[in-house]
Amino acid sequence: MKYIKDISSFSLPLIINSCTSIIYGILLLGLVSNAPGDITLVVLAINSLNYIIIGALGYISSAFQIVLGNSNTNESNIIFSSTIVSTIVIWICYFILLLVFGNVILTSYLNLEGAVLDNGRIYLVVSNLGTLLVLICFVFNAKFKMLGNTKIILNISIIASVLSILLLSLVIKFKPSIMMISLWSLTQPVITFCLSYWYLLQSKITFSLKCSLEYVKRIVKNSLLMSLQEIFDTTIILICIEGILANLDHTVYQGYLITNQLLTYLLIPLYMVTAALYTYIPRTIASARDKRGYIKTVLYMNATIYIVGFIVMIILGEQVIELLSADFMVATEAVVLIKYVFGASVLMPVYITLRALIQIEENSSKIIMPTLIINIFTVVLLLITDSTLEMFGLVFINYLVLSISFYVIYRINKANDI
Repeated sequence: MKYIKDISSFSLPLIINSCTSIIYGILLLGLVSNAPGDITLVVLAINSLNYIIIGALGYISSAFQIVLGNSNTNESNIIFSSTIVSTIVIWICYFILLLVFGNVILTSYLNLEGAVLDNGRIYLVVSNLGTLLVLICFVFNAKFKMLGNTKIILNISIIASVLSILLLSLVIKFKPSIMMISLWSLTQPVITFCLSYWYLLQSKITFSLKCSLEYVKRIVKNSLLMSLQEIFDTTIILICIEGILANLDHTVYQGYLITNQLLTYLLIPLYMVTAALYTYIPRTIASARDKRGYIKTVLYMNATIYIVGFIVMIILGEQVIELLSADFMVATEAVVLIKYVFGASVLMPVYITLRALIQIEENSSKIIMPTLIINIFTVVLLLITDSTLEMFGLVFINYLVLSISFYVIYRINKANDI
């Protein structure tokens, strides 16, 4: 019961925070759509690109939790400071690359030209000034998680999102220029940073620019490995499936995108529950008994959430999809695909939990190559399959083989630690 209470109190605010972010994104889409057409295109396209970049760079906060949990607790302030410094250095390198290759990204990747390209240059540079604050806030959030106070993250997110949306609604009324929209994009990161920093001061947590080169190396190494793992985990398979379906039938493809989005929403609480492991089971924090208790509880909670969500989608999937698509044919295909998409990912609770356990022990490098090899083999089979059932059957087998591989690697690592 203790473990369920700990994990629930830790993960529930994070789950609500994720739901808040989804609502914020929907409201942002609605408001930005009222801006002049060129500005709307620029904001939506570059925001999508920024989310990908932030997602890739954001693993530095998870690396901070891992290194802190596996190090001398007396050096927590040095590790915290080292992470902040690492974040700043990484962002500077990224921003320089953005200035050098930004135009190529806008013209080749986003296919912008003319006046839209000029607006894109302004928004890309200005909006990414806020990326530094976003990444630092990720580290602040990791610190709050280590303290077990995830309610702070939720409170800050709600306040910053509400203020940002209110300000945008005012800006839109004045038919804003791209510079006004670009400056507005900095409001949420600035508000979030200020509130997070204020909460840190209230918690009497301090940090300086003093850091350790050893910790910087460990943090950067772990964040890079987790970023690569995320790419090898899902991106390869998703790109392959989307490419196959897009070339087969656009109606089926759109139905798949809707169903896959619903799966993404279901996986959010699983990731938030699993995040508790980074706080509760590192070597310097939990006893062997508590580690087993937290691991089993996370696994059971993840499995329960997924199974209940799967059953709900089987029963109410048609009604849910009708709310998301007015196209009858697309909605029909999405309903058919529910059992395939959700069934193929039924082992995700096990897979996500095992991956986190290996990452927490700073052994991410040991699962990157197995993941890459297994996924490449799966992609080859996907390219020669000729039915939807076979396609998603291969995805299920892929997760099964990966889960078994991760379990074997985890047990070998544990045996070597004894």
